[in-house]
Amino acid sequence: MLTTIPTRNTNMATFRFLPLALVVLAIFSISLVLAAPPVASADEDVRYIIKFKSKKHGRGLDTMKQNGIRAEIEDDRYEFAAARMNKAKKEEMQKNPHVEYVEEDAIREPSQYQFVYPGIQTLPYGIKMIMDGFADPDKGAVSNTPKVVLCIIDSGYDVTHEDLPKTKVTGVNNTRSGTWFKDSCRHGTHVAGIAVALNNNKGVVGVIPNLGRVVLHIVKVFGADSGTSCAWTYSSSLVSALSQCQAKASSTQKLVVSMSLGGGYNSSMENYAFQSAYNTGRVLSVAATGNSGGTAFSYPASYPSVISVACVTQTKGLCSFSQRNSQVDLAAPGYFVTSTIPSSYAAYSGTSMSTPHVSAAAALLWGFHPTRTNADIWAALRNTAQDLGTAGRDNSFGSGLISVRRAYSWLVGSSKSLTTSTSMLTLNSTATPTPTPTSTPT
Repeated sequence: MLTTIPTRNTNMATFRFLPLALVVLAIFSISLVLAAPPVASADEDVRYIIKFKSKKHGRGLDTMKQNGIRAEIEDDRYEFAAARMNKAKKEEMQKNPHVEYVEEDAIREPSQYQFVYPGIQTLPYGIKMIMDGFADPDKGAVSNTPKVVLCIIDSGYDVTHEDLPKTKVTGVNNTRSGTWFKDSCRHGTHVAGIAVALNNNKGVVGVIPNLGRVVLHIVKVFGADSGTSCAWTYSSSLVSALSQCQAKASSTQKLVVSMSLGGGYNSSMENYAFQSAYNTGRVLSVAATGNSGGTAFSYPASYPSVISVACVTQTKGLCSFSQRNSQVDLAAPGYFVTSTIPSSYAAYSGTSMSTPHVSAAAALLWGFHPTRTNADIWAALRNTAQDLGTAGRDNSFGSGLISVRRAYSWLVGSSKSLTTSTSMLTLNSTATPTPTPTSTPT
């Protein structure tokens, strides 16, 4: 099924990769070491994506084996492989009649953070802001026939955490070491908490507490099971992760893909994969705009088929680090956001934190309206967003701050529920205090 998406610029960016979660100061500090991406000389092997021509995947792989090239990733859905090659072998593969193109495999990275414990359960300001008084029609009930898969591609998930779901959660490991249900990097668990933290009198609450009509799937692409290194991943691994997300969703389920990651290099393979997924009408991908504070593009967020999410503060101002460009679609809270990390809680800042607010909101809305297409869900979020900054769409906030309440009403096709109703959550705590960081992220 081919559906339409908003027309956006697809300018190329420089080969530079940007972290999407920034350091904030809090109570307990840790250090995190990011493994440096490799820098190869002209004679050394570099990892490349080999995109095969349609129906030539098998023959292309045979050619690779004959030339002594070992595939590190093979993907039947998008007909590509990733492998390390020197310059001579790369040129051989480019001339092969079964190969459409060869491109360098771009790197995607998360970043670092520090600890803070929120005490009794609180409703984070970001959840309150985007829910905008939405009253859950299911009143928190959990569906036995979930309509939507929310797939988070990140560094894993602490399945033992007191404030995260343990049922209706599956996962797969897409790293060379590690398991999806462990997260030494902590970034993925923080992202997951923003999306789905339980309403259980502990810690924080997510956009979809208790999951409701949604199931959660984790694809681990960063980090191992121990240590503090998040390391980095390739764009080919990200495409493979997208394929794994699609494999999880049944023919009757819709899929929302959440990516709090990115880099400055535009990959043809990546663009093709996300566009193909979008064209099914059943997949909606969401990614972080980036944290450089400038006007550079970040990918996958800047592909036309991916919702690019900017960061706003508690006062709905633009976060100083949020990238500004013609690809920005929507905005969500991402400054000093408290969420789950393994065995504790932390406040992080970054467009990494803004992203799960939007992806989880999309999954929540799609669960209530499963007959709608991905274009409908995107349109609902865009057309009902609160305009911020310059009147109309702008390069800082896109269409504006999302509102679940208004988007839900737009999908229903009625304005009756646009009057603010009670919150979908009943919390055994007072309103969340506004944290005051001791320094501003850059």
